[in-house]
Amino acid sequence: MRIVAVSALKPNGIIGKTVYDEKGLPLLKEGTTITPNFIMRLRQKNIPAVYVKDRLGEGIEHSDVIDHEVRVKAVQAIKGVFDKLENQKETAVKRVRQEDYEDVRNLFDVIFESIENNKGTTFTVASLMSSDLYTYNHSLNVAILSVLTARTLGESRERLKELGVGAILHDIGKMSVPHAILNKPSSLNEEERKIMETHPEKGYKMVQGNNGISAFTKSIILQHHERSDGSGYPEGITGESMHPFVKVVALCDVFDAITSDRCYRGKMPAYKAFELVSSQVHTGFDNDIFQAFAQNVSIYPLGSCVKLSTGKEAIVIRNNPKHPARPVVRLIPLTDSKAIQEINLLNNLTVFIEKEIEEHSS
Repeated sequence: MRIVAVSALKPNGIIGKTVYDEKGLPLLKEGTTITPNFIMRLRQKNIPAVYVKDRLGEGIEHSDVIDHEVRVKAVQAIKGVFDKLENQKETAVKRVRQEDYEDVRNLFDVIFESIENNKGTTFTVASLMSSDLYTYNHSLNVAILSVLTARTLGESRERLKELGVGAILHDIGKMSVPHAILNKPSSLNEEERKIMETHPEKGYKMVQGNNGISAFTKSIILQHHERSDGSGYPEGITGESMHPFVKVVALCDVFDAITSDRCYRGKMPAYKAFELVSSQVHTGFDNDIFQAFAQNVSIYPLGSCVKLSTGKEAIVIRNNPKHPARPVVRLIPLTDSKAIQEINLLNNLTVFIEKEIEEHSS
């Protein structure tokens, strides 16, 4: 089984995992044969990629950081909390009610249990849910990446919970930003950018007066766009003034945001995003946090097609933990012989992945 971008999807393959729509309802069930009509429906629903069973994906075992069904339910639950905030019209300042905060804490327990059940699995950079759910899926991804990173750094279960809850809620201030700015299909102008950059402070005001919400959560909401060198916002504080949890969320927030499709730009390939974040270590981000982050992310999804420096095309079949840029690949086209060629890039340092491609040309 492998992950295939809908833009490269072809008829007659088999859906490997049930595809859900923006309401969390099954759109195409596992085992469904792909038809041109189904491909059209996936595009209409803004589904970026699906799991497919075909010959290229034979023998590739997928294991997600959290179970697919848990992800779908979690995204819908996060959407519910955000929708409640957006619909608060009776007050000048929206407030996160204590019951909604407790709902997020309880939701995190379910997410964390799934993470623990899949321990040893790295985070796969692959969007499988409708891009219409970006804000909520992004919040979940940042929480997962942040918890994986902090767990590698040795944080306790209770502190991981506070981190995860803060990460889920880090963008709640966007519920007070006009839709015209949030969903603008082009780059923001200077005035719009300034309005967008108010969302950390607006989010902080939503939780500031609630003594039941932890200081960790409040700091993450307010400071997740700050940078170690003082170049961030809203306060321009430096790393010395930032809580380690804030630094973790800040890095994971940037990585997931730039690897996601947005209404005003396409996503950056994960390997390029990884290089970009790496280039900002010691200025925007802490090296220790980046190293822990790097141990928990797969920048080439299993089953993705790549072009090697040798000019040959291959499919990623396994990842090497702690070395996300050096997976094990299988050369394509496949032959009928049993001697299928596989290359462990960790042991063949003269060969590297040049770029990820949507589909092989053979």
